[in-house]
Amino acid sequence: MDTHREISDTATGRIPFMFPVVTVTDAAAWRTEPLGSKRKFWFQHASSIPYLFKEVRSGTGEDWSEKVACELCRLLGLPHVHYDLAIWKHNRGVVCPTCVPGDGQLVHGNELLAHRLPEYPRQQSRGVSQHTLEHIFAILQNVEIHMPIGWTPFPGIDAAIDVFVGYLMLDAWIGNTDHHHENWALVVRPQGTHLAPSYDHAASLGTHETDANRYDRLTTRDRGRSMQ
Repeated sequence: MDTHREISDTATGRIPFMFPVVTVTDAAAWRTEPLGSKRKFWFQHASSIPYLFKEVRSGTGEDWSEKVACELCRLLGLPHVHYDLAIWKHNRGVVCPTCVPGDGQLVHGNELLAHRLPEYPRQQSRGVSQHTLEHIFAILQNVEIHMPIGWTPFPGIDAAIDVFVGYLMLDAWIGNTDHHHENWALVVRPQGTHLAPSYDHAASLGTHETDANRYDRLTTRDRGRSMQ
């Protein structure tokens, strides 16, 4: 895996990238990732940390939305998985390192809720009526769930449930429409359990809208259709 950055050239009029773009080698994939609806795979980086490549779905800006959301999290100081823009076999996407240490495992929301609610439809990806804040908060208010690994809390943020509320506020701000029960999790280790950092923000910032619809939303005189 290597990175490259477009260099500004006044003679050719090339425009520099704001962020580096990672090139993932053609033969990098060593394990596919079954979760989610887009093509993705794990590969080994030089640092020996597993990295995930997620390919952009055609006609969307899921790579730039993921990267912009990542940078907004960084500016806010919100615990998050770090994403970089990427290319694999001429396909756009993003890459991110795993947020799970070698001695840990990621336990997703659907698994946690199924343990709490015996009839919970853990295999159903959308429209789960039991996926509510009431049930989520009942899990996260457990005092044995610690802050995300390596994150220093803000003053007044005293528990993992407070951090999760921050994730919800981020969702509202960036218009994230995909915070389903596999897009939040706990990191379970022998020495303790932690809230996972925020991750998977690709369905935000109007990334699935057409340019025509975006323009109409910004210019319409119909108050019911305006951005406000």
